[in-house]
Amino acid sequence: MSAPWLAGGRVAAHVLEQRLASLALHESREAAATRAMRRCERVWRAAADTLGPASGASAVWEWLLRPLAEELGWMPESGAAITVSGVRVRVAQARLGDAGQLLVATPWGASLDGLQRAATRLAARQGHAWVAVCNGVHWRWHDVARPYARDHVSLTLAHGAVDGRVWQTLWQCGQVAPARQGPASAQAWLDRLATESAAANARAAGALRREVSGVMDTLALHARGGHDAHLAQVFQWLFLLFADARMLVPSWHPAYARSYSLPRLLPSSGARAPAGIHDGVTAITALGSRGGRLGSLQVPALNGALFQQRLEARHGRRLPDRVVGRMIARLAGAGSHSGTPVDLSSLDVEHLGALYEHLMAPGSDAQPALLRKRTGAFYTPRAMADQLVARTLDPLVAEASADEILALRIVDPAMGSGALLASALRYLVRAVEAAWVREGRGGPLDVPREDREALPRRIAEQCLYGVDVNARAVQVARLSLWLLSLAPDRPLTWLDAHIRAGDSLVGVSPDRLLARPPVRAQTARPSRDEGQLTLFDLQHWHHEAATLGSQFRALAARPSLTADDVREKARRFSDLRDGDAVTRWRSRADAWCGAAMDDAQVTAAMWRAVDDALRESSPECRASARVMDLRDRWLAAASSGGCLHWALEFPEVFDDGRGGFDAVVANPPWEMLRGDLGSGDDRAAHRADVARLQRFVQRSGLYKEVTGHLNTYQLFVERMLQLVRPGGRIGCLLPGSMLADAGAAGLRRQVFDHAAIDRLAIVDNREGLFPIHRSMRIVAMTGSAGGRTDALLVEVDAPPRRRPDDATARASQAPPDPVAGVGAHLVSRDLLRAASGAAEAIPHLRTPADLSVLAHLVRWPRLADPPWGLRFGRELNATDDRHRLAPDGQGELIVVDGKHLRAFGVCPPADAPRATAASLARVLPARPWERWRVAYRDVSSPTNTRSLIAALLPPWHVSTHTLACLREPLPLAQQLYLCGMLNSLVADWFVRRYLGAHVTSRLIGRLPVPRPPATHPDRRMVVRLAGRLARNPADHVADVELQAVAVRLYGLSREAVDAVIADFPRLAPTTASRMRDASG
Repeated sequence: MSAPWLAGGRVAAHVLEQRLASLALHESREAAATRAMRRCERVWRAAADTLGPASGASAVWEWLLRPLAEELGWMPESGAAITVSGVRVRVAQARLGDAGQLLVATPWGASLDGLQRAATRLAARQGHAWVAVCNGVHWRWHDVARPYARDHVSLTLAHGAVDGRVWQTLWQCGQVAPARQGPASAQAWLDRLATESAAANARAAGALRREVSGVMDTLALHARGGHDAHLAQVFQWLFLLFADARMLVPSWHPAYARSYSLPRLLPSSGARAPAGIHDGVTAITALGSRGGRLGSLQVPALNGALFQQRLEARHGRRLPDRVVGRMIARLAGAGSHSGTPVDLSSLDVEHLGALYEHLMAPGSDAQPALLRKRTGAFYTPRAMADQLVARTLDPLVAEASADEILALRIVDPAMGSGALLASALRYLVRAVEAAWVREGRGGPLDVPREDREALPRRIAEQCLYGVDVNARAVQVARLSLWLLSLAPDRPLTWLDAHIRAGDSLVGVSPDRLLARPPVRAQTARPSRDEGQLTLFDLQHWHHEAATLGSQFRALAARPSLTADDVREKARRFSDLRDGDAVTRWRSRADAWCGAAMDDAQVTAAMWRAVDDALRESSPECRASARVMDLRDRWLAAASSGGCLHWALEFPEVFDDGRGGFDAVVANPPWEMLRGDLGSGDDRAAHRADVARLQRFVQRSGLYKEVTGHLNTYQLFVERMLQLVRPGGRIGCLLPGSMLADAGAAGLRRQVFDHAAIDRLAIVDNREGLFPIHRSMRIVAMTGSAGGRTDALLVEVDAPPRRRPDDATARASQAPPDPVAGVGAHLVSRDLLRAASGAAEAIPHLRTPADLSVLAHLVRWPRLADPPWGLRFGRELNATDDRHRLAPDGQGELIVVDGKHLRAFGVCPPADAPRATAASLARVLPARPWERWRVAYRDVSSPTNTRSLIAALLPPWHVSTHTLACLREPLPLAQQLYLCGMLNSLVADWFVRRYLGAHVTSRLIGRLPVPRPPATHPDRRMVVRLAGRLARNPADHVADVELQAVAVRLYGLSREAVDAVIADFPRLAPTTASRMRDASG
């Protein structure tokens, strides 16, 4: 990168360099930038002579920040001294383009990482879009609209003494960018650069995916090996290219650059590929594997499986130089096929996650998408990963010493490509550096260089654990951690012991293996002497585990300074993992899991016979052929299933008093396990895999709160609670269905009963954070294991509001939160039960007023409870009951579905399906078509104009499953009242708090509806208005009056009505006004 003074990731170096280069095309602007640069240089020289480690925030403000702002024309106000996050700072408002910014001066050299959240909050309260923080060494801009994001714009000011572009950048960012779509689109260049950088990075990432796909196709055509071997070759090249772009390899040395820098092997634009490219690539691989001396430069061996891959032709040993050169050129940024150059310096390791998604399966482009859909696995965006990791780990590191932080053990049981582990690595590095300051060791610049460079390696090797069922994902995760922890003159970080391939959900501990056979609980019958054998085996295991745990910990702590050190650690790890004690227990655990997945009936006696055979030293001499067949089949099933036994694989975590990981973070797959994706053999194979997992869940007894269709995220949440130690932290990203789905009710209760959940952050997917439907919600849950949740903080996140640019408009408004629309509310479990019963569904509440409205509504009787006692359900299934319809369309019953229903009425088309009463008598013996009944539309969304739509279904009409109908016969007047109240905005508001994609009968049963006496004037008014609307749904006057009467019946205050109205942005002003007038 030719701008080494720029960091933070919010503005890409090549975008900034293009912008600075364009100044030369405009003489007046270039002259203005040059004058500003010279003025800033004078300020910097004076500040550099005055400021130092003893300088406080006031000195940094007076000597550097305020003079720079004045010379740049930002017109700073006088600074005020305040305390932010325990640090004394000076703050002031200043101009930035046509808008404003907040300037924050900190003590010289103070860490800026811990101030981001507080600084953005402070700037948001004053209505600014950006906050600039300066510690005399670095200048950092944070985007106030993205307080959860770690990316920023950072300038190292000392570089300004030799590179005037530092000052030109400060000046340029504060100028007004020309409007693209009229005056309303004018913005500061800082905003424009951030927007252009995001777009450029997205294009570069997309181009890289396309180029990698092309390279994979070329390797498949020319190179020896299968898809996994070709993928490893691509990862090797990408690692070298990423490392070269970040100066992590000695590409600055002439000898290395001439012969061993991968990009330098490529021909100049338009030239023919030089001879020897294949030999050059082979030499680079050998140098990475073994190291060597290049004149005065000693190149250390990088070692690792990444450099075991050798490039060989499918026929012969050499690939043509032109083929190799073309592949590397595509990865290195030529972009010859995609049309978009790939600038690797602008990409981060997180982009490897998106690349992994693209390469999850070999073959056609449709297969990776199918595998992602089948597994529900999606890459975690960095902003969400950083936020989740910070909220999960903050309580563990807030006041911890550096040694205590380095003793933490953090795992991601569904790590995918390692996004959460990468965030954890960055977070722990900052946490240790902050602990060094608290302990008096000084800031990062005061710590010896060797310690600073070794810190990321030490954290990656000792603190981080990860497991994924996909071996390719494991390779990408290792690649990401290698890039983040690579240090000069050191081999690749040793990750073999902690970053593993396996199925996190399928595995058993010795304790459970000895406690029960792999059969359903009601069929297990312990034998008379089983208790003594179990106790002896358990004591024996804990003794072995304590010994193994101390050996694994010592191995992880051993330095890996050279390739020989890494190879020795790998050898020692293999010896420990394949030792007699672990191998014997692993065989027993594999057989236990294989038995639990067996499609044949397994009895406790069968399991004991196989377990006895495995425990004996010579099972072939003692066991029958039947027992040996069972043993072999169960071991083969476990091997094909990728079982991972956590206590056996990581004894240093689960024994010796630890009892589990200190923190478990995950973005688990979200998908119902039905086996209905793909076609033909592919679908059959997947259905068999799903069936094996279902049998394991049913027989193992590990998952207690999963009912109905299996959803993988529910299994992972239960597994996380098993993996974390008492008092440890959990943090996970879950689908919005976790909040209110009936199938997740048991899981919610288990989580609340066994963990103290401190925050549930609900994020709308409107911005397309995940490649799922934009109406879906994402839940970030954090808490501590071993406690109990009596109340939880629910935070709702919405896109930021447009901020006013002028000070007058800002003064007239209440200060916005850092992320507008955010509401954090403490919701008690008592309120959850009052609103949803034993389901304890979590409502979607945006503001404190929403919480007050819900607490008020739950005082009214629910439809499913006395005195209402009503039930709703479907009548026909459009698919299953199709054969019951009249083929000639001549039946006396009209069949309607959800699309025929509108508020208060049903409008079936003339050619609607028909059925005869005789054909439906068996499936509908109560003959509901003979009476009027209230019906509502089942399929809906909280983002629809109206979510709850009800009508009276006339006699001689029957409905399909997209409508739910009242089961109980009620007088017509009572049904008109009920229909009117279901169509009220208040009832709609309540339903939206819990709505996913369906208005379920359980949700309607929980709906509170006032039940005044039949003679009550408001009730009689609702009946009359509902009758008018049934005859004429376009009667706007009647609808307005109905909404007003519903407000009176529910007894809502003016504030409560405003909260309800805010949920319906398209509501007519006349309706809103009338509802306010009717409030109490």
